[in-house]
Amino acid sequence: MKFYEMGIVLKHPWEQVVQSFWQRYPNPYSKHVLTEDTVQRELVSGKLRSVRFLTKTGQGPRWADKFVPHQLVGIIEESIVDPKKQSLTTYTRNIGYNKIVSITEKVEYHQDPTNPQQTLVQRQAWIESQFHIGTLRRPIEAFIYDRFRKNCSKASNGFQWVLSKMWTKEPVNSPVILNDIALEAARRATTIASHANARLSGLVGTPKDQMFISKSCARKAYFVYVEAVRTLTMALDAENKDAVYGSFKYSDGSEYIGEWDQNGQRHGVGQLTTPDGSVYSGQFKLGLCSGLGVLVFSDGARYEGTFSEGWFHGPGAFWRSDGMRYEGEFRGGRIWGQGLVTFSDESNGFPRHEGYFQDCRFMRRAKCGDAIQRAQKVALMARALCDEH
Repeated sequence: MKFYEMGIVLKHPWEQVVQSFWQRYPNPYSKHVLTEDTVQRELVSGKLRSVRFLTKTGQGPRWADKFVPHQLVGIIEESIVDPKKQSLTTYTRNIGYNKIVSITEKVEYHQDPTNPQQTLVQRQAWIESQFHIGTLRRPIEAFIYDRFRKNCSKASNGFQWVLSKMWTKEPVNSPVILNDIALEAARRATTIASHANARLSGLVGTPKDQMFISKSCARKAYFVYVEAVRTLTMALDAENKDAVYGSFKYSDGSEYIGEWDQNGQRHGVGQLTTPDGSVYSGQFKLGLCSGLGVLVFSDGARYEGTFSEGWFHGPGAFWRSDGMRYEGEFRGGRIWGQGLVTFSDESNGFPRHEGYFQDCRFMRRAKCGDAIQRAQKVALMARALCDEH
């Protein structure tokens, strides 16, 4: 068994910490946390007791793939809030893969007795493996201990991020804040969807738990996607609160329907149809396509992602009319950066066409997981924006 202990100080009063505790997901540091559902909540002897179910994901060592075929695990979190003692205590344990490793965590939040504007946090965890191959127990515990330590650091940073966003003096509907949350929500929706087709056998110990996680994933994927759309819409509304909505037909036959600024330029969210039948839906800035958007060409080709001054620029996804697609980075309207090509038969070629591209040409192979995932989530946000408007 391995024991982990850590203490930190949060520069916020205990009351603010407790209120923020229930709002700590999503945040930019919680990429391994996919879903959260409150299972039970009751008031007992003046104390608030809650039970929540979470699903998390993580990448294990390669040698463990044979024993752990899935990366999704269920977590039970029990918490007790005592307003008289000004304490919040949480107990967390995994209900998946507990025959391989069991993690029990206890976290206590107390008001700092020397400074009421601060909260003391004490975290303890017990990590134990009961794997049937005895020689692998210590390597498993060592790996999980190191991964748990890193995730604790991320959890602390994420909680600090949430606290600063909730209790900052800036307006809570700041477009920057809302876009951060929306992008993180979109990432979670994309990850949940990728697990939707995975087999859940062996994920947790009992069929009842398997069914619970399966339903939770399907339900949460939908609500997280809706959350991303709603949050992004709020951000756009806050940014373009003075915009004027209307339509205009140009002399070349193109037509624009959407928002305008006070100088008569396309600015905000709108749709532009060109004479050849191509349609752009998304964000405009100073008359040009800038921000999130979807461009559908007359021949059926399609781009979803970010634009800058009218060009594909940044993360996104492009589908050719024959069904082949590229997910990755763009620059100045060209495929340029890290990405992945998928052919019309859903294969990636052999060897795999993943790596660095320059001016639409494949230059060298490399692992580009982060760039591909970023392109997928931005494409999801672009589609969400178009569906909403």
